[in-house]
Parts: sequence; structure tokens; C-alpha cells
Amino acid sequence: MPEGDTVHKLARVLDQGLRNQPLIRVELRGGVRPFAHATRIESVRAQGKHCLIAFDNGRTLRVHLGMHGAWHRYPQPWKNRGEVHVRLETEKEVFVCLQPKDVELLDAREMAKHPVLSGLGPDLLAAEEPDWDWVQRRAQQFCPPDRLLGEVLLDQRIAAGLGNVYKSELCLLGPLPEGKGNPFRPLAGTHPFSPISVCRPEQLRDLFWRGRRLLQLNLGGWPRTTTHDASRPLPGSQARVWLYARDGMQCLRCTATIQSRHQGLAARATFWCPQCQPMDTWKEFHSKKG
Repeated sequence: MPEGDTVHKLARVLDQGLRNQPLIRVELRGGVRPFAHATRIESVRAQGKHCLIAFDNGRTLRVHLGMHGAWHRYPQPWKNRGEVHVRLETEKEVFVCLQPKDVELLDAREMAKHPVLSGLGPDLLAAEEPDWDWVQRRAQQFCPPDRLLGEVLLDQRIAAGLGNVYKSELCLLGPLPEGKGNPFRPLAGTHPFSPISVCRPEQLRDLFWRGRRLLQLNLGGWPRTTTHDASRPLPGSQARVWLYARDGMQCLRCTATIQSRHQGLAARATFWCPQCQPMDTWKEFHSKKG
């Protein structure tokens, strides 16, 4: 499913195209209750991996894309090309959402008490800096010592926004203290199937801090990168990610063969280097390579 940076970029595009534009058609399918009259969209924003579309009638549409959902944008006139779950139409453009995981229309009371939204940890892409001590406490609250590190990083109750790509990458990159060092450079790696007990509380906090920084640096119009700052020109041969979807290939740090395995209840693919990421311990990287 999309990472938090993708959802925030989508929300920004939707907001720019729909905010305060007169609506000429709103269509919701898939069991969503009838839509009360609305004339405009007041805002579109992301909260973690959820896209929240606020209408001028006080209702908010929550869309979670899941594994297969996607938004498409078309100029007018637009000819319907099959069933869509969400259709938001202005005089100039049409925005349609296909195959989302969740779509629901909420009033203000339902928004405030929503079982998923109210349970999310701080959004790692929020404008304000998260309370990192609170993130640390939430990790201790929701995670027993034997819970696996890769699963912890994906737990949106601790902090919202990290997805499967960042999960694998952060386990190699390691903790990065707030404001110190290059967020793209590996410092210490451990196995994503290690129990969270290998982490000191401050190490886990610093993993999430690095995750926020990488998310922020990937909000531009380039493909996601975890090896370098894509806003600066680099040789075209530079790999974009350290590990993700590179199973069977050589590790960019040590040339060992990258491995993969499914993890968690959702059986998400997880990638690691057996040399750089030993089980149940952090391996400090002293080389300047990377």
C-alpha cells in the first residue's frame, strides 16, 4: 500500500485541483451511504496513509487506498471508463478513485470518534515536529519485548506514515539521533525479524526520527529514494534504494546477497542483508562507504 509520502503528495494534488472549485457531480459507490448536498470541497489533507476530503456540508470522505487503490485525474469532458468507487467532478476536471481499500463518509462526530483515525500515532509528515517522547511511550505501550522490529515500524498506532519500503530500509540504515548526520547514510543495521528488545527506547525513537526525515525528503516530484537526496543531481547509475525489491542482488554496502521473506499478518515482503544486519543485535557501520 502507498507510503505516507505518496498519500501526502496525492492529497496535495487533490487539494490543488478541487479546493473551492464548484462541484457538478459527486459519486460514491461500494456501499457508501447516500451523499448529502455539497457544493464545494473545503480541503484535502492526509493523515498518515488516509486521505481526508472535507466538504462544505460538514462531511468528510475518508479514503484508504490499500494495496490496489489509485487516484486518476482527467480533463473535461470525461467519458466513464468503467466502475469507479469515488468520482469528484468540476467543470474543468474529474478525479476518480479505483479499487480503494476503504471509503466512508463521516460527519464531525464520527470523525472525532473514528476507531482507526483516533488510534493513529502522530503523523510523521505533519508540519509540527512530533512529540518523540510520546512516540517512544506509544511503542512501549503497544509492543511487547518479543514483537519483531519490522512489524513495529509498520504499526500506525505508534507513528503514522511508514510503509513496507521504509520498514526494510530503516532496519539497514539504523537509528539517527534528531538533527544529526546524513539520513541517507547507514549507521547501524539489524535484522527486521529481531525482537524489539534489541532496541533501547531511544534507538527506536531515533529510527522513527530518521523515517520522518526520509519521508520529508521524498515529497518532491521524483521517485522515492533512500540512498541519496534526489533533489540534487547524481549519476544515473545511483541506486534509489538500499534493499527493497532487490532480493537476490548484491548489497550496496558489502556485496552479500540480499534476502527476503514475508512478515506479519499481512505477509508483507521484507528485505535484509545477512552480513550488514545480524539477528538480535545492531551492527555498527564504521566504514565511510555509503
